Amino acid sequence: MGEAHLAHPNRELVCYAAPIRDPWGEVLAVLDATSFALAADPVVGAAIFATARAIEEALHAHGIARATGGGLVERLLGRLRDPAVLVSPSGWVTHANQGARATGRDLGPWSSSRVADVGRVRAPVQRALGVAVDELDAAARGQIRLPGLEVEAIEVDRRTGAWLVILVPPPRRCGRPSTEALQELVGSDPQIVAVRAHAAAVGRSSLPVLLRGESGTGKELVARGLHGVSPRAEGPFVPVNCAAIAPGLLHSELFGYAPGAFSGADPRGRDGLVAAAHGGTLFLDELGDMPRELQATLLRFLEDGCYRRVGEGEPRKADVRLVCATSVDLEEAVATGTFRQDLYYRVA
Repeated sequence: MGEAHLAHPNRELVCYAAPIRDPWGEVLAVLDATSFALAADPVVGAAIFATARAIEEALHAHGIARATGGGLVERLLGRLRDPAVLVSPSGWVTHANQGARATGRDLGPWSSSRVADVGRVRAPVQRALGVAVDELDAAARGQIRLPGLEVEAIEVDRRTGAWLVILVPPPRRCGRPSTEALQELVGSDPQIVAVRAHAAAVGRSSLPVLLRGESGTGKELVARGLHGVSPRAEGPFVPVNCAAIAPGLLHSELFGYAPGAFSGADPRGRDGLVAAAHGGTLFLDELGDMPRELQATLLRFLEDGCYRRVGEGEPRKADVRLVCATSVDLEEAVATGTFRQDLYYRVA
């Protein structure tokens, strides 16, 4: 204040002060540095203001940590059906719900860029989600559209930059293919013609089918064709990539779970993909990557159509036609003990 001070005895003094507020805006303290006016230095003022801001940032971060420690964030994430993660101010994914873990993605670290800043989000999203980002169309602040994926960011704390990020995957392809699906196997090569004819004949059966071939050879296309010519063509076609879901979550994804079955679960419980395929076809791609302990569960389901959701004792029943595909040599997997022989004979 110096000469401007109202109290004459204090006119020889100068002070730099900045309030320190808690995460809710209440003033907790004031940081002050006072000296004689002749020794005044603006650098001291800048240091005071910067220090006050740093203390406030730490208080805000501590407030988020306390909420997280109390389980608030976990409960919030657990109630979301869509995959969701909490992104810290430094860009790390600190919490992820079951849906996000089921994507099998590497969830961190993210860039420290704000998720809603479209100009800087391309690389962080591509690194975190493993998707090819060809173009970004920001329909609104906080929502970014990606090819086959939407990312919606909700700002948890404006001061610290923490974000709750909801990953909305494309809808599951549960369509109703027609007999024209086999016509998508284009080609006049004798092998292609033979595949179409064989698929048309086998598709009318209710027996399980195993498709073998390297990745990218059109196994799912054939599976859709099998569904399209089957009596179940009006039912759902539900594809599941066993290699794309974390092994520990594949069981609950397939068979569902009861309310409160595990930490972070939907309190209402959730039906699995087997239930979603009732009356139609369940397509298990990359069957060779299915964990051995889950193979036994699948085998029991194939025997009588009964299954139990995780954490539930009451059996349920589903009527599905199973079509499997693999790029793994299952005979070799059986020989090495990584794939059950009885399941192999059941699906092949």
